[in-house]
Order: sequence, then structure tokens, then C-alpha cells
Amino acid sequence: MILYIKKNGMFLADSTNVIEELEYDDYSDIDANSNVQFEWVSDANRARVFTDMRTAKTFIAKKRGEFWRGAEVVRK
Repeated sequence: MILYIKKNGMFLADSTNVIEELEYDDYSDIDANSNVQFEWVSDANRARVFTDMRTAKTFIAKKRGEFWRGAEVVRK
């Protein structure tokens, strides 16, 4: 089963932005300097995919704020 989170006909997508530095000592430095950002996109191919309902509902239940208001879990 493929599940998405949608709001107003748009799919939830995420991207990880890495803060660029001149050099890294090891991979933990990269992890410490990255963060995940979310956006709503019209292209399902860019959407974040969930494979079970419980995980998708738990993910959205933990989110707060206007960005998430009205979002729902849907099947493909």
C-alpha cells in the first residue's frame, strides 16, 4: 500500500538541506549541519511516501502549526 499526506490537493514533499562548509572531518559533521524542510507539491513523484497507515498517521499527529492544518493521509 502506498500512502501520501495531502492538503488542498497538494502532496507533502521533503528535502534535506546541507549547510555547506569548506571541509568535513567525518560524516557526523554533515549530519549535524543538515535539516529537513517540508513543502506542498503538485507532483506525486516528488511526494514523501509512507508504506503503512500507522506510520503516516503518527507522523502527521506529531506535527503542529498552520502548515499542517487540514493535512490528511490518503492512498494512491
